[in-house]
Amino acid sequence: MPGYGSGEAGEGLVDISRAKTVLICAFLILNVFLFHQLWQEEGGHLPPFLGEGDASRLEEALSEANLVLNDPLPQGRVRMAHLVVEPQHYGPEEIVEILTAGLPEGEGLTEWEAFAAGNTENGGEVFELNGLEIAFEQEGIIKIKKRADPDAEVAAALEETEAAVEKFIEEAVLLERFVFDYKQEGEEELVLHYHQEHEEVPLFAGYLRAKVGQHEWTARFFPLAPLELAEGEREVISPLAALLRFLEGYGEAPTPTAVKEMSLGYYSPEYDAQRWEIPPVWRIRLDNGEVFYINAFTGHLER
Repeated sequence: MPGYGSGEAGEGLVDISRAKTVLICAFLILNVFLFHQLWQEEGGHLPPFLGEGDASRLEEALSEANLVLNDPLPQGRVRMAHLVVEPQHYGPEEIVEILTAGLPEGEGLTEWEAFAAGNTENGGEVFELNGLEIAFEQEGIIKIKKRADPDAEVAAALEETEAAVEKFIEEAVLLERFVFDYKQEGEEELVLHYHQEHEEVPLFAGYLRAKVGQHEWTARFFPLAPLELAEGEREVISPLAALLRFLEGYGEAPTPTAVKEMSLGYYSPEYDAQRWEIPPVWRIRLDNGEVFYINAFTGHLER
């Protein structure tokens, strides 16, 4: 009987040992899977720089998307970190003080009157200041609207209105932080795009867009206050990797379209928050007006 009992104990020990081995193997497999998932999310699978065969791969992907790359991609390795920002909120009194700064006393923008509070789509306040309509929207977005001379010639009105809004943006202390980016032109309308900068790097998330019509213009802007760089600086993916990742989900342009620009900066959507971290991105701008932002760490498309 003792021999029989020791046999059962031996088999029990073998079963426990096998169970431990199975568990260890399962944990190893799980760790490999999780590491692979993290590697994918962090962009580790993306080609860092142009290698053998990647040029033809890019050419084929561009052709399938009906896109063409006119200019060479940026070169060089870059290390970056997330940028911590907070929205720059302004009240009505601050706005009028800023817009009237530097004007001779008694001239220009001097009368300030609330005329349609709660008149924006999201319930924000709207004010009028000597022909300027100023709306305070959610997330700190501000919209300024100015009507031009309705009796001017159409062609001249568009050109004159563009000059007027450019002068306004240049002279308004509130808007001096915005740097001109690019212009989209139409027959009867154009859009001027501006962005902020942080240490000479574009901050696309802090923007100003001025829509210029024949007889009026509307400037919509979202000012941000950059605070500091977050910890964890690392190398960003190459523009090749970003472009290839973008092409994976782009589909096909209806007509032949050029990649007009690829540039590195910071971008995130507007948030109704006190502060948040903005990732570095590769901005891809097409000559049909479409703009896309690819996370420069993960390769994911930022909404």
